[in-house]
Amino acid sequence: MKNMEFAMVRVANKSLDNLVLIKENGYSNTVEKEIRPYLDTICDKGTMVSSYGHEIYYEHFNNPSAKGCVVILHGFTEGILKYSEIIYTFIKQGYEVFMIEHFGHGASTRNKEVLDDLSKVSVDDFEIYVDDVIRFTNTVVKKSKKAEKLYLFGHSMGGGIAARVIEKESKLFDKCVLSSPMIGVNMGALPYPIGRALAAIMVKLGRKYDYVLGHHKFSDDGDFEHSPDKSRERYNYFEKIKRENDRYKSNGATWSWVNSALKATSQIVKEARKIIIPTLLLQAEVDHSVRKDSQVKFAAKVPSCDIVEIKGSKHEIMFSSDSVNLMFWSEFFSFLG
Repeated sequence: MKNMEFAMVRVANKSLDNLVLIKENGYSNTVEKEIRPYLDTICDKGTMVSSYGHEIYYEHFNNPSAKGCVVILHGFTEGILKYSEIIYTFIKQGYEVFMIEHFGHGASTRNKEVLDDLSKVSVDDFEIYVDDVIRFTNTVVKKSKKAEKLYLFGHSMGGGIAARVIEKESKLFDKCVLSSPMIGVNMGALPYPIGRALAAIMVKLGRKYDYVLGHHKFSDDGDFEHSPDKSRERYNYFEKIKRENDRYKSNGATWSWVNSALKATSQIVKEARKIIIPTLLLQAEVDHSVRKDSQVKFAAKVPSCDIVEIKGSKHEIMFSSDSVNLMFWSEFFSFLG
């Protein structure tokens, strides 16, 4: 039961007998030799011109007998290729999938001020992400999907975008799943109000396209132990994707991105009561990327939101060990029904 400030957090413990999951052992070989070749045979690629004039790259993974359609929103510095395992899991469970690469990510348009450094992620207004998803859903997804039911799935930054989407367009989707959603940015030792003030000042000083403190250009000396992942095999494969694909070298936030994200996360919590569709929030046990307290406050305000903590997980819940992934997907598909 909920009160005005906090939602009850349930610990995941379910399992599904018919769930098809990718094992951690031999992960890279499985993705490259089996999953990617298969997905290429069912994938349609395209671009959409946004209401802001930029191009958004997307892929549609067809499933003629789909029982539902899922729109996936990736996280900060991510892209479609990283989600091959996720897309494959949805297909094998009987869904069709649409996925975009957000503005400033992957093959989509980037701010011209950061084109000399593809590691920088910049956006002048978080609502650009949100409006792109709404336009994509109305102009591409709804015209192409085979299934009647339409679900939204967002991870991390994509979770924050998803929350804003269903706040602004409450009936666009039937259900929504948020994985470690960015509803509050973890500022570390820096107090939140000071972080917001600093970001705003740096933008006003003309530093909006500079890296924020602690962020930098992509390098191939990854640090698994301090990463948001719990699966070394998956982490190594994701680093390989970045090394081999310039479009996936996104690595650090600019002051414009942080300023926009901090404004948006406050708005997400403030307007949470506008969400009227069933929502599932899957929360990491340990998360140094986003604020869990903000997730709980958000869930308490949403009329129909379950919040479930996945034990043994870090921020990237669905890229964890086999046992953690089983809990994640069991909760996910049980919720969709």
